[in-house]
Amino acid sequence: MVLYFLNAISITFVSLSRVLVGLPSAENREMILKTLLAKEKHENLDFREMATMTEGYTGSDLKVSFGSDYCFGFPFG
Repeated sequence: MVLYFLNAISITFVSLSRVLVGLPSAENREMILKTLLAKEKHENLDFREMATMTEGYTGSDLKVSFGSDYCFGFPFG
């Protein structure tokens, strides 16, 4: 019973200790995209336009969308 109580308190403190981070700016999204696609073969990609098109994306969203073999919604050469 005591262990259950301590676990509940631990979960509560972890939930309360979340840190909110704002969304990345267009410049930061551009840097994230360049990093994610650094090893990919690509020609004539306009990273600034891609950063504009991904407004509202978090860094995690960009990683999921562009960090794999599938790049959803963006035609790559």
